[in-house]
Amino acid sequence: TTKEGVNELMKNVPEGSTVVIEAGTTGKTLSRMLSEKYEVHMIAPSRRPEIKTDKRDSVNIVKEDALGYVSRCYIPSQYVEGLRFLSSNMIEIGRKAAMVKNQIHALIERNMLQDQFEDLSDMFGVEGLERLAKLELPHEDAVMLAMYLDELELYAEQHDQLEQEINRAASNDDDCKLLMTIPGVGPFVAVVIKARIGDINRFPDRKKLASYAGVVPKASNSGDRLSKHNHVKKGDMDLK
Repeated sequence: TTKEGVNELMKNVPEGSTVVIEAGTTGKTLSRMLSEKYEVHMIAPSRRPEIKTDKRDSVNIVKEDALGYVSRCYIPSQYVEGLRFLSSNMIEIGRKAAMVKNQIHALIERNMLQDQFEDLSDMFGVEGLERLAKLELPHEDAVMLAMYLDELELYAEQHDQLEQEINRAASNDDDCKLLMTIPGVGPFVAVVIKARIGDINRFPDRKKLASYAGVVPKASNSGDRLSKHNHVKKGDMDLK
């Protein structure tokens, strides 16, 4: 799958043809490449066949799309895809930083030095980091702590860079500016909402949007039995 290979293949396909593509990372890239000349439908196959080959897959997804057996997937624009890239990387950096902080906490507890940070509200503030750097530890633990602190500093720098990009994106987007009028919604949250929803017009009503976000509890009532509002596992995790 290369740009040259796709362009060579599509020389045999008349402009205006309908192209059906299987959903996925490569599928989104192909959709953007071909959308100027073709009507592109991206779908997620409803089931995995017992005999799976590329040729069979190609035939099946075209049949399923033509017969209306499956819903077509939303194809985000390059702009929305860029917002998704920024927000997902910001979330991932936060997860990595939290993992390093947990490792530092474990190291401190292993050496029974928790009491040296009890007066601080945040061990990883300016004063807390200074105390961590000055701790007297066994050689192996000292080496690991130095590595953890270097890693944490790197994540902090990456976080600041991404934060600047997200603030710039939010200030230039009308939807984000509208979202930021909601109390508690800042640039990052606004960008995440805009990135995950994309084109709001793809949802016919607010119920469909709530279901997509995974905030509609399940119900399984039967006779006199009333089910509790079970946790919804499906849905867009970042948007939820």
